[in-house]
Amino acid sequence: KIDERSDAFIVLPGGIGTLEEAIEILSMRQLKLSDKPLVFINSKGFFDNLNKTLDVMIEQKFAKENLRNLFGMTPDPKTALEYIFNYKT
Repeated sequence: KIDERSDAFIVLPGGIGTLEEAIEILSMRQLKLSDKPLVFINSKGFFDNLNKTLDVMIEQKFAKENLRNLFGMTPDPKTALEYIFNYKT
């Protein structure tokens, strides 16, 4: 339902539920079940370790390099909105 009701996804720093929903959308994007923009706001480096985990997944061949093309990572809300407004499928 979340995909049906949304035009885009902005992920703010949060807890396990936030991460679970963000990864679910990322998975949907990877499976081509959604083409809506997904952007993480990496406020104060909150998602730096997630980026490192994704690097390891790619390095160890558990994910393809194009995973990085499925989402944006921005430092602040303004840049996140710019990412969404400039997003092309």
